[in-house]
Amino acid sequence: MPRKNVFQSDKPEELNHIQPEEIKQFMAYLTEHALGQRNAIEAKHLGPRLGIHHDVDRRLRELIRRAIGLGLLVCSGNTGYFIPLGLDEVDRCNSRLASQAMDTLERVRLTNLLARQTFISENLAFNFEAGKSPELGNGTPKTDEA
Repeated sequence: MPRKNVFQSDKPEELNHIQPEEIKQFMAYLTEHALGQRNAIEAKHLGPRLGIHHDVDRRLRELIRRAIGLGLLVCSGNTGYFIPLGLDEVDRCNSRLASQAMDTLERVRLTNLLARQTFISENLAFNFEAGKSPELGNGTPKTDEA
């Protein structure tokens, strides 16, 4: 008898509706096929094996988040998804996650800085053109007349 595919719902709007049975099957598959980092399975292979065909990366990331939130130990790395066999594998996984988080925070910081420089500079350039600034222009108040 074929196994029921609980992953058939691949719609992005349903990512937040992952059911406990999906997490159970995800973990069972990893436990059977991906014990240890050397047996990690890449998302492009794991998704289809689980019956996930759309938004594979997003859905797998959500599954791993939910599994960890339930207290289940699962890792991911450049080699794929796996059940860690020791602290060294968990440490490598966490080191990678921390590095990604720091890179993301740095990108946020730089984006904010560039946005402020860009938009404040544009506003200042626009506002301080001779005669166009209601605050500093030619000394006459701004009116609605064109």
